[in-house]
Amino acid sequence: IGVDTVALTVSAVIVVSLLTGTVFAVLQLAFRDFALDPPAAAVVTGAVAAVAAYLLTGAASQLTTRAIANLLAMLLVSGGLASMLSARNTTWWQHNFSALGSGDGFSPYTFNITLVFAGLVIITLTHHLTHDIQQLSATDATSRIRVLRAWLITVGALFAGVGMVSVDEAEPLHIVIATTMSVAFAGLIAASGWLVPWLPRSFAFVSVIVLGAFGFVALLMWPIGYFNLTAMELLSSILLLTWLLLFVRAIAATADDDQPGGLMSD
Repeated sequence: IGVDTVALTVSAVIVVSLLTGTVFAVLQLAFRDFALDPPAAAVVTGAVAAVAAYLLTGAASQLTTRAIANLLAMLLVSGGLASMLSARNTTWWQHNFSALGSGDGFSPYTFNITLVFAGLVIITLTHHLTHDIQQLSATDATSRIRVLRAWLITVGALFAGVGMVSVDEAEPLHIVIATTMSVAFAGLIAASGWLVPWLPRSFAFVSVIVLGAFGFVALLMWPIGYFNLTAMELLSSILLLTWLLLFVRAIAATADDDQPGGLMSD
C-alpha cells in the first residue's frame, strides 16, 4: 500500500508539473519577448498551484481503478511530450523513442523517470483492477485472476525496466526488455478473452482490431519500410494504451451495472 501511495502521488506531481511547464512553454512561444514582473509572476504561480491542489484533492478523494488508468495515460502523454519539446537532439525521431532517454539533461531524465513511474502505476492499477474483477467473478475463478495479476505486474515491471536501463547504458539489454514488454502486452490482449470471459463480445472484437492494427503497423515498418522505428513505437504505444484504458472501462462499466457474480469460472 505504501509503494502504491508513493507511486500515485509522485506520478500526479509529475503530471501536474510537466503539463504546467508545457502550457507555459507554448504560451511563451505565443507571447514572445513578454516577461512578467516578480509580483505578477508570484500571483500566476500561486493561482496555478491552487488549481493543481484543488484538482489533485478531488482526484484523491475519488480514487478508482478508472481514475488510476486515466492518470497513467496523462503521465505517459505529459512525460513524452515534455521530453520531445526539451530534447537537445532535434533529430531524435529519426532513430527511435529510446533516443529521448539517452544522454544527460532534462529530456532524458524526464523520459526515463516517466517510464519508471508508469510501470509502478501499472502495478498499482493491477491491484485495483484484479480486486474489481474478483468482486464480479465466481469463487472458482481464482486461478485466472492470479494469472492476470502476474501478467500485468510483469508488464509493469518491464515498463519500469525500460526506463531504468537506458539505451546508451546497455542497448542490448534495453532492447530485450522493451521487446519482451511489447510481446507480453500483445499476449495479454490475445489472452484477455480467456482471462476475463464475461466481458462483452464488443470488447473481444476491439481486442482483435487492436491486435490486427498492431501487426499491420509492424508490417509497415518491416518489411514494407513505410514507417521508421519511431513511428512504429508511437502508434504501437497508442494502441496498447488505448486497449488498456478500454479494458479498465469495460470492467468498471460491468461493476457500475452491479451485475451478479458467477460470470467467470474455470
